[in-house]
Amino acid sequence: FSLRASETRVPLYTFIDSRVPQRIHTDPIRVKQVLTNLLSNAYKFTDQGQVALHLSMRQPPDDQGQCVMMLEVVDTGIGLDEAQQQNLFQVFSQGARGSRHKSQGAGLGLTICKRFTELLGGAPPAARKTRSPATR
Repeated sequence: FSLRASETRVPLYTFIDSRVPQRIHTDPIRVKQVLTNLLSNAYKFTDQGQVALHLSMRQPPDDQGQCVMMLEVVDTGIGLDEAQQQNLFQVFSQGARGSRHKSQGAGLGLTICKRFTELLGGAPPAARKTRSPATR
């Protein structure tokens, strides 16, 4: 996303909790798709300000080495009202309809994020903060 950040002049910041292990055993294709969808959405609705990616440890490794991590994408984009947040992860739901941003894509990106997150054993994603800044 460095090219996208450069083109839009909206910087991408990354914050990785120092407790996050060096190696993580997961499905890299699904994690990459979730990251791509979340960051694409953040850039789609952020004209100025910034986009940030946070990776943090929520639960330390247990006896089997399994831990709980949280991945957040936070942006200074247009944000969402409560009604938009309720439908955000539904098939063909595009939260920013009627805004000055044109809808792009089929509206499946966040639905895919939700499904992949659940398949990986995670909690469903959540949108927070009405209007600006937005957390995806």
